[in-house]
Order: sequence, then C-alpha cells, then structure tokens
Amino acid sequence: MDITTMSGMLLSGFGTTLQIFVLTLVGSIPLAVPVALARMSKIRPLALLARVYISVMRGTPLMLQMFAIYFAPYYVFGIRLTPDSKWYACIFAFIINYAAYFAEIYRSGIQSIPRGQYEAAEVLGYTKVDVFPHRAAAGGQAHPAGYGQRSDHLGQGHIARLCDWCGRDVLDCQGTRRLSGEHDAVCHLRGVLLGLQLLG
Repeated sequence: MDITTMSGMLLSGFGTTLQIFVLTLVGSIPLAVPVALARMSKIRPLALLARVYISVMRGTPLMLQMFAIYFAPYYVFGIRLTPDSKWYACIFAFIINYAAYFAEIYRSGIQSIPRGQYEAAEVLGYTKVDVFPHRAAAGGQAHPAGYGQRSDHLGQGHIARLCDWCGRDVLDCQGTRRLSGEHDAVCHLRGVLLGLQLLG
C-alpha cells in the first residue's frame, strides 16, 4: 500500500470522525438539559428513571451500547438492517452516551449555586425566571478578575467551562458582583435589625 492510498484513507477517516463529533455535540448537549431537569425533579419515578439512564450510560462501555443499538432492531423488532444502519447506530449511541455525561455536568453546576444567591434575588424582587439562567450559566459566583480565579466548590462553573474552555466567565462580571454585593448588604441589614430587636 503506497503513501497516497494511506493518506486518502486517513483523510476519509478523519472526515468521518469530524462528522461524528459535530453530530454528537448537536444532539447530546440539548438532550442533556431535560435529562438533568428530570434527574433533579421532585417526581420520584421521573427522577429514578433519569438516574437509571445516567447510571447505565455511564457505567457500560460505549462499544457495548453501539452493539446493542445496532442489533436490537433486528433481534427485538425484526427490522431488517441496511448498510446505513451502522452509521445511524453509531451516532445514536454517541448522542445518548454523552447526553448522560453532560446531564451530570449541568446538574452539578446548578446544584452548586449557593442558596443565598436565590434568597438575595427574592429580596431584591427578582423572579426565578430572571435569576436562574444567569446564575446557572455562571455556575455560582463569578470572580471579577475573569481568568483562573474560581472557587474550588464542586461543580462551580461547569456550564461555563462547556462554553469557554479558557476559564472566562459567561456572565458580565459587574452584574454578578452587583448581585453578590447586594446580597451581602441585605444580610448585614438583617443582622442589624435582629440586634435591635434583641436590645429592645
């Protein structure tokens, strides 16, 4: 086999790899959002179902999942396999596998947000619809300096890392610092009022 043939095969394989990569991201990132929300749901059967799905997808080899998805239509439903079945099985397996991992990233990032952030927003008159997208995107408090100055809190900044691997914050730092500062002021005022009540 000469170098030209080898180069052509390598380029063809590289193109296929890029297609799998793009289709996996396009399919798994949106799919992970409802999975993460189901995992955090107060409806126990729904949360249990999402937990089982995540555990199975993360606890079994991806190759085994591809084999199962490829052969299941034929042996379970009697559907005849076509030459394109391998491609569809591969893409589907990658999407549902990575959706489980992304769902855990979303869940850990959302649950790492301090309760005080929500309390401060409620005191200031913000609704959950106003607060949640911004606080979830930042993964907690965002530091004004921007680069490499995040807290070591578990899950903090996970969603931001998906959007920017360099460590920059998705949110405008001034807005986050303002919300945190107002929360500190409210807490201080609450402590002063409590002290006055005790003295009275």
